[in-house]
Amino acid sequence: MTPQPSTPAVPVIPGVLGVGTDLVHVPTFTAQLELPGSRFSQPGAVFTSRELRRATARAHEKGDSLSQHLAALWAVKEAALKAWVGALEQLSLPLPLAGQEINWAEFSVTHSPSGAPGLRLLGATEAAFTRDFTAGATWLISASHDGDYASALAVLTAPSSPPLKSD
Repeated sequence: MTPQPSTPAVPVIPGVLGVGTDLVHVPTFTAQLELPGSRFSQPGAVFTSRELRRATARAHEKGDSLSQHLAALWAVKEAALKAWVGALEQLSLPLPLAGQEINWAEFSVTHSPSGAPGLRLLGATEAAFTRDFTAGATWLISASHDGDYASALAVLTAPSSPPLKSD
């Protein structure tokens, strides 16, 4: 009798685990940035100091508004959370950071030397992510802004081995 391969406790899903997208209306976002006490205007509440420095430099280089660049960063963070939640919902697993206030600065948007966006999770957000996914799970990120809109796409991918940890 041929032994049957063991079945993992969690389904194997090679490739795409979750997809998230977000669209930000820049004028509305700008108004939120300008509100006294807005979390968007509090350093470290939504954007890291590195994100703020890079967005300021890029706005200056390109001759456009800081709010366009920050809106694109915000769209990345929102899109990434949607991809993460979508992946967990597909597998009927508990949602990340349930019952906790999301620390948006822990969704840190990075950039390669060529300027391509990426995502690095920090702190409690990283810990929650690594409880659910193996080290091979990665993010593919795209972001853009033009005129009154900024958009982002986040794709959570997995290696061909089981993408989720099994207990």
